Amino acid sequence: MIKSLLIIVAVAAVFLVLAKFAFEVKTIDLKDQDSCLKQIDLKKEYIGKNLLLINPKKEQNSLKDKNSCVDGVAVERKFPITLQITVKSKVPVAKIDGTELLATSDGLLIKKQITANIPTIYLPNSKSLKENETLQDKTAIFALQISSGLLKSDFTPASIRLIGSNDIAVYSTSGIIALFTTNQSASDQVDSLQSIMTKAKIDASKIEKIDLRFNKPTVVFK
Repeated sequence: MIKSLLIIVAVAAVFLVLAKFAFEVKTIDLKDQDSCLKQIDLKKEYIGKNLLLINPKKEQNSLKDKNSCVDGVAVERKFPITLQITVKSKVPVAKIDGTELLATSDGLLIKKQITANIPTIYLPNSKSLKENETLQDKTAIFALQISSGLLKSDFTPASIRLIGSNDIAVYSTSGIIALFTTNQSASDQVDSLQSIMTKAKIDASKIEKIDLRFNKPTVVFK
């Protein structure tokens, strides 16, 4: 009986030793070339750990909590030696005038290579802003949400200015001015603007200003 128990313990010990080395993380497969996570940091965090002991859901939550630039993340164990991490990074929707900073739709300030044309937003005291900070100005955040919506529309924003505590002016690449208010839904105003641009697609060059601050948008022609 004792001999059998000792054999079982010995076999279990051997199995654990083999499992430790057989399933040791040696490769990090980072999916997302534009990821704000760094391969070198992930290697420091996970290389050498036992793949069997890694809890994917726990690591997903941890990576998202530690990295404010992450919008979503998935962690998968690829036996025997690979940990696959798929990242969806937050996308910048505006450049901060006078700085090297970019802003995401929730106001996070980041530095990274611009891969698409995004508008410049003019903010007071922009020189004091720092990377990884989050903007606190509610009107500025609202303006960034507007920009996020416009980047998917036929109205291509070139610059954004805060013109009061509640009003925002967005200038398009074709010279059209669109006026928005924080007193109404950002998505509703963007949808109204898109509707106007769709109807005026042929004669859009004749539009000077679109005021979306009221229940019925006003269009001013040149």
